[in-house]
Amino acid sequence: MTRPRRLLLVAGEASGDLYGARLMQALRSRDASLAFSGIGGERMREEGATLFADSRELAVVGLVEVLSHLQPIRAAYREACRILREEPPDLALLIDYPDFNLRLARAARRAGVPVAYFISPQVWAWRKSRIDLIARCVDLMLVVLPFETELYRARGVGVRFVGHPLLDILPAPMEPAVARRALGLDPGARVIGLLPGSRRREIASHLTVMLQAARILKERIGEFIGLLPVASTLRPGDLSGFLGARPGLPEIRLIEGRPWEALGAMDAAMIKSGTATLEAALMGVPMIIVYRTSPITYALASLLADVPHVGLVNLVAGKRLAQELVQGDFRARDLAEAMVALMSDRPRREAMRSEMIALRERLGERGCFTRSAEAILELLAGRAAAGSPA
Repeated sequence: MTRPRRLLLVAGEASGDLYGARLMQALRSRDASLAFSGIGGERMREEGATLFADSRELAVVGLVEVLSHLQPIRAAYREACRILREEPPDLALLIDYPDFNLRLARAARRAGVPVAYFISPQVWAWRKSRIDLIARCVDLMLVVLPFETELYRARGVGVRFVGHPLLDILPAPMEPAVARRALGLDPGARVIGLLPGSRRREIASHLTVMLQAARILKERIGEFIGLLPVASTLRPGDLSGFLGARPGLPEIRLIEGRPWEALGAMDAAMIKSGTATLEAALMGVPMIIVYRTSPITYALASLLADVPHVGLVNLVAGKRLAQELVQGDFRARDLAEAMVALMSDRPRREAMRSEMIALRERLGERGCFTRSAEAILELLAGRAAAGSPA
């Protein structure tokens, strides 16, 4: 009797956990016998993955931040390497999380395990030398931005453009009044989003300043409701501790498990740079993008970066759609001033909303997970036909 094919699936962040669960669904719809183990979160666990590490413990970025979480990261990496050596799966399926996963891809290559990588590291933005490592260690790169394809093809990397996963996940842009009713809010209320990130250290870096800005904003424009969605890698307690003993704040509501209604309800948002900016943009949320990390991490990143923007939405648009307040420019008063200007200019918000929704056309067509699953199964079939060890 043929044993089920086993996949080592590694996702180190909230978005990766969601994408991993959707990839599992798409793969199992074509081969119900597939077995998954690895690193992820609740969504992957609910889909039946056997996890040896929780992505909530690993979701950090930057040199200084990684050092503070080194023990769980090293333990997860050692266990993944042990599995590759002692219980080699048929495939290592790695999702984003490049500093960890590119090292793991190298370990998989040494163990003779093929590697499929979903969501390319941003080699076009910084540390372009990583393409050489990818060419040596990754059998199939599944890219979600159309301009990435030629970059890899030119280096001889097996690559497939599958479209962006958000097109499969996001609903159509919602009318704010409809979304507010769904959340039990007054349809006519002014609603501003606060999205400080999906990692606990990001919360510490961004939420305090966002709350200070919200207090100033309330003084300038009057009452509004602040929505604070809880990322799947966080618990409400990770956020609620920041809200106590802060007089003068507007009403702040934590929203758990309803991210799309939360985005749909917002007139505008202050958002930490990352995938959340693209999610919000495709839902039509005007925004100010913010980002702060440790001075050492920022200095190193600045030396290695080769892009004109920090925000993913601006990179995809190819221009500065949303204002960015980064590192030393990310101050409460400056953020409040930027939000006052945005909230006071409805034509500007409507124009931004239209341009952001139009970005959907740049990201391909729906069906990302279907195309990815088909490409992954083709890779597995090709390895089996060639008699490669698994």
